[in-house]
Amino acid sequence: MTAFTRGVHQIVRRVPPGRVISYGAVAALLGSPRAARAVGAVMRGLPEGTDVPWWRVINGEGGISPRPSVHAARVQRALLEDEGVRFDRNGRIDWDRYGWSPDATGRRTANPAKRAVALAIREPGNSGRLLLVRRPADDAELPGAWGLPAASRRANESWEEAARRAARDKLGVSVRLHGMRRKGSTERVASTLHMRLFDATLHRGVPRVPQRTTDVTQYTDCRWGTTDDLRPAARRGSLCCRLALESVRPAERAAAARQRPER
Repeated sequence: MTAFTRGVHQIVRRVPPGRVISYGAVAALLGSPRAARAVGAVMRGLPEGTDVPWWRVINGEGGISPRPSVHAARVQRALLEDEGVRFDRNGRIDWDRYGWSPDATGRRTANPAKRAVALAIREPGNSGRLLLVRRPADDAELPGAWGLPAASRRANESWEEAARRAARDKLGVSVRLHGMRRKGSTERVASTLHMRLFDATLHRGVPRVPQRTTDVTQYTDCRWGTTDDLRPAARRGSLCCRLALESVRPAERAAAARQRPER
């Protein structure tokens, strides 16, 4: 048994009845945030009669991941419902109610701080729309979510330098920064995330994804959209989307209103 497999078993054994954790969160606790699929493989490889409560591990969207048989997925849901976990009409759980982390008992722990930047890049000729990017399907925290370009701030790097690098490494463009729009923090499973959101416009280049830089998460798609398009990811815990929604500009509000379907 590998050290990674043992670590997965140890973490999942700690999840109490009636609570759940995501594959990505388990991977992040083990220091391998991109190893969500590997966690899933460990769960599928458990022997019959195991004492590891595999059914308490679900996907990052709050649902049960597809299994080799429909019966297995039904068994997992039934086991969770027997412990009091409830699913909505879309087969999702409420993370705030049922999610578990090592300090979920109420005991505060000193999580390490992580710093990141995000970019609210305005569309040329349309200040109401922003550049949206889509995270990969195997992303540990927000698989497949549409959000804003973001990147971790490196040691000895200013916030502005990190923002410009994010545009270059993830979009292949250079940008002009127009000041910090908003800043905020959120508690993650294994860290406290501090983020600054910058207003920006394109300076050189056309945004394209993915880029060839391999040491950062690359996006799978990009498009121009409105702040309303950020609401699903914000509900799933995206800090950059939350900050953007908390600081909506009048032009963005008007653009979003124009694109809403009439009722």
